[in-house]
Amino acid sequence: MTFYSPSLKHPNMHNNSYKIYISSPEQKLTGITCSIELDREEDGRWIADIPSLPGVMTYGATREKAIADIKALALERIADRIQHHEIPSNIGSITFSLQ
Repeated sequence: MTFYSPSLKHPNMHNNSYKIYISSPEQKLTGITCSIELDREEDGRWIADIPSLPGVMTYGATREKAIADIKALALERIADRIQHHEIPSNIGSITFSLQ
């Protein structure tokens, strides 16, 4: 397997997509797109949520911390679902986009 992960783009850039690719020659690969929704609490904390993955929500003191934590939690949740055969294991890419 080959892993590729580009660096996090600056939040003010127009293209706010983040991708992780996994290649495997013996499988036909599919992709998953995770839309990250961000909001800010009255106390200044940032909330990141991925509605398509139930229970995947994080808080962060900064916007960047909330995004980093939600991506890590989403990857853990996806790996757990693959391990328990809840989703197919032939995932070729996981894309994160900011809403």
